[in-house]
Amino acid sequence: EGKIAFNAKYLLEYLRGRTGTVLLETTKPSSPGLFTHDGHGTVVIMPMFIEWNSQPGESERAEATPAAAQ
Repeated sequence: EGKIAFNAKYLLEYLRGRTGTVLLETTKPSSPGLFTHDGHGTVVIMPMFIEWNSQPGESERAEATPAAAQ
C-alpha cells in the first residue's frame, strides 16, 4: 500500500529542464499521476502495473509487467 510506479522514461522526459518544485497528485496507486511545475499546467502520467515481491528480511524487488501481456 502506498506504492506507485511510473515509467522512468516518461517521468525523466517530463522532469528534464525543470528546476524548483514539481507537485505530484494522485488518489490511489492505480490512478494517474498529475504533475504540476511551479503552478503551470498539469501533465498526466499513467502508473505502471508492478508486482511487488518481498519476503520478511529481504529487500524489495519490483517486476514490471509489459503492457502487451496485460
